[in-house]
Amino acid sequence: MAQADSVQYLKDFLSEERNERLKSVLRLLLTELRGGLARSNVFLSRVKATNANSCVCFSEATLDAEVHRDELDLKISAPYVVFFVRGYTILAAFLDEGNPRIPENKAESQALQDLLQFLDNTSGQSPLTENIEDGKCEGESEATLAVRMTHHLLVPLAPHKTFMIDSYPGLELTGCCADEHPMNEHQGDTSFGCRKGWHGRADILLMDDEIPLTVVETEGNEVDFDMVSVSSDSSVEVKKVKKGDDFTPESLSQLLAQAIVNSFVQKGKNPKSHNSMVPGIGLCSKRLIVSLYDCVDDILVTTGPIDLQSQIGRFKINLRTVIILWLALNHGLFGNKTPKQYTKYTAEFHKVVGPVQLEAYMNESEQPLKTRLDEGYSSKYFNDVSEEAGCYLNDCYLNDMIEDVTAKIPFISAK
Repeated sequence: MAQADSVQYLKDFLSEERNERLKSVLRLLLTELRGGLARSNVFLSRVKATNANSCVCFSEATLDAEVHRDELDLKISAPYVVFFVRGYTILAAFLDEGNPRIPENKAESQALQDLLQFLDNTSGQSPLTENIEDGKCEGESEATLAVRMTHHLLVPLAPHKTFMIDSYPGLELTGCCADEHPMNEHQGDTSFGCRKGWHGRADILLMDDEIPLTVVETEGNEVDFDMVSVSSDSSVEVKKVKKGDDFTPESLSQLLAQAIVNSFVQKGKNPKSHNSMVPGIGLCSKRLIVSLYDCVDDILVTTGPIDLQSQIGRFKINLRTVIILWLALNHGLFGNKTPKQYTKYTAEFHKVVGPVQLEAYMNESEQPLKTRLDEGYSSKYFNDVSEEAGCYLNDCYLNDMIEDVTAKIPFISAK
């Protein structure tokens, strides 16, 4: 019945005249995503130094990295969608003006419905867009901000819609914003990581998707930033920046440490999975960064900062950013391994930590941690992932990938 409901919703969406503007904008965005334009590309990165050999919490992680460059000193980059070809193909097929199609797979059609309902639900987005425009509400704690971002941005786009709050005594969370926005939540153990290396505890864990959110509160009002971190199976980190809207080197190190460790965690949980590329998402008050790490092939990529707020048009939220986030949160459905053209640009994380520590990450990374963390548990990285021109490899491979995936996906005609 749910599959039939999704198919009918998607057919109705295509037939309703009021959606023509949105469909046109989405088609333009797909063209940008395919070409890696307008901050929709990722940079392939190499780790130079890190404290991953030490037993430290994520908030104290340090990671010194740089972007791979070619013989002309151009950054090696790729369109973001080369890591989510199936998701891109499904959305493109649905928006095909001449032959719109709906995926037969129930989870994929539901994910497509989730995306379109989020974009169409302007009233549900209002607490989110108010946060982007005005920053944290007066008197709102970092914990409440984290819940609000989770509830109104992450949960609607993720496959599952419930989350768990960590049960240690130091955390107190209240409702996100108002009684008309109820939440599905309960308390439990959200710890994860490697006891011999990077590890920590999330304050909020999106259930089933195992996307943890960690809240780190700072004391006083004269601090440079308040940190609301998220790690994940789709590793998420949320930052509330008070002075400036850019990410700090410390927050980027934490984001990448969480993404790297969660790739090991998920590989341990799903050893037969064909894809170990795990996303990490960082949010500050007005921007977003997505990183991806594959613990098997040792590939690390990251976007530059992407605006959450739309600069033009009638949409208050950046639709390109929403699509990028939607693909990351649904990486289990849509993700794929690194295309062979990029596999030589390794992160060298394996080399930097050495064989002994690498074995610990491979065999001992877990969620939850078997030994409970103490209640008192509470650097440098590149910041040059800007709009500088990058070096793409031969673009023909992406066309071939899309054609191959399109031929393999069972579709239902939307006409």
